[in-house]
Amino acid sequence: MLATYRAFCLLFLGLLPAALAWGSGSLLPRVPADALGMADANVALGDGATAQITNPAAIVDQGETGTWVFGTVVGRVETNYLRYVDAGAALAGAYSPEISYPVLPFFAWSSRLSDNLAWGLSFETVFGLGSDWPDHSFDQTLGSTVDIARESELTTLRFGPTLAWRATSRLGLGARVFAQAADAREESDLATVEGKGLSGGFQVGARYTAEAWAAGLAYTSRTDTKLRGDFDTFAPLTPASGDATAHILLPDRLQAGVALRVLPDVWWEVDLDWLGWSYVSELTIVRDDGAILNAGRNARGNDDTLSVRTGIEWRYRPGLTWRAGLGYDPTPVPDRDVSPTAGMVRKTRIALGADIHTADGLKLGLAYQFIYGHERQVRESSQDDLSGVGDTSAFEGKYSSRSHAVGITLSGAL
Repeated sequence: MLATYRAFCLLFLGLLPAALAWGSGSLLPRVPADALGMADANVALGDGATAQITNPAAIVDQGETGTWVFGTVVGRVETNYLRYVDAGAALAGAYSPEISYPVLPFFAWSSRLSDNLAWGLSFETVFGLGSDWPDHSFDQTLGSTVDIARESELTTLRFGPTLAWRATSRLGLGARVFAQAADAREESDLATVEGKGLSGGFQVGARYTAEAWAAGLAYTSRTDTKLRGDFDTFAPLTPASGDATAHILLPDRLQAGVALRVLPDVWWEVDLDWLGWSYVSELTIVRDDGAILNAGRNARGNDDTLSVRTGIEWRYRPGLTWRAGLGYDPTPVPDRDVSPTAGMVRKTRIALGADIHTADGLKLGLAYQFIYGHERQVRESSQDDLSGVGDTSAFEGKYSSRSHAVGITLSGAL
């Protein structure tokens, strides 16, 4: 009976933390290749149809005709975990999940309605990562040895229109509304839970351009996506299955950037990227009868973060542009909220990229970004606490990650 009680307390120990995880720093960079190649420092310099994904004001500065863009980011994500001491059935040692290869497709197009008005439409994969830990990485002895954390996935898509207006010869303003679809799944040896949901949000932006400098400002609203789904548990746990809901909270975002023309063909941009992670104050999973399945572990104590990014754009010649960038992202996740599916390490980004114009009028964008996840020692996580036993230490140890992202973009005139 005691083993069953303990198992039920652990049932939703790590379920659906991917929603916080991939938002908190494990995510890949923004999808357009020009953003990727600048380490995401392009809120002032970004142009073309995909600029509406970052700063919706920028599409008003496109040429005579509209543009279309298709592309994708393909990633390789490796996470490493070192447990210092035995934690129940989970032995000390090095553990790593399966290397994941997320694919983040996107498309966008924009068209001029008049000399001072443009509109567009875009689709992007905002978050698209997951983890799959091997057997016995996070074991606990609950009558039998079972893993309390195994596999998690979260995919978040955004789709919506943009309207941009040239307020003056140098100032552009823009707004975008989007629908956001989220699909999450979590599996362990104890249970499987999954759900889908739909919500909405908006972006607003401004950009000022001059001969020797440019400035951009963009704000993206926070979102609250209610997931509806079901859970299945394994005997002898009760209840065995049923319906459940959870709210996926993603923070608002404020980006500001200034770009200077340091040489006739070279621009240098510096961005600040603020995310209001303190809004993500809980991740509560509610059974259909109103019971909270992860009671005691649903609160989150995230901190707001401020990332710094800088990049160089060298317009080498009319048909070729080179880019390079460097960025740093702090982590919003305190030690007590760390779990094996939650991204919690600080990250440094190093990027390179180029745009090449082809003979038939197309533009091919290529970019690469390396994301170094700094080592973090976690000694006080409460996400692995087991009612009646206390801290199991199953999630405590040293975490790090290494990610590679390659972006490919193809664009042309409408």
